[in-house]
Amino acid sequence: MDDNFADGIGNINVFGGTVRIELLKIVKLDTDTNAPQFEPSHRLVMPLGGFMQAAERFSALRQKLIESGAVMGTAIETPTLEKAKAPKKTAPKTTTATTPKS
Repeated sequence: MDDNFADGIGNINVFGGTVRIELLKIVKLDTDTNAPQFEPSHRLVMPLGGFMQAAERFSALRQKLIESGAVMGTAIETPTLEKAKAPKKTAPKTTTATTPKS
């Protein structure tokens, strides 16, 4: 079995009973913004039934990762070199004043 690595997913199209998923790779980081630039590396083609099964399994794994605390929120940001090197900042605590009701 061969392994293929993808940094992300691009276009997803459905045609003729098959789903075509474009897999992306990072080709370089923008020197000014440090944002990754992607290009297609492979295409995964599967029947609708296989895609629906995969979608269910991805959803179940996503939920387990969130519940275990391995990831937070709904989106995972791809780390860039600058973010990996930068020390983590903590947000200052703020309080909100309330006006008493008369």
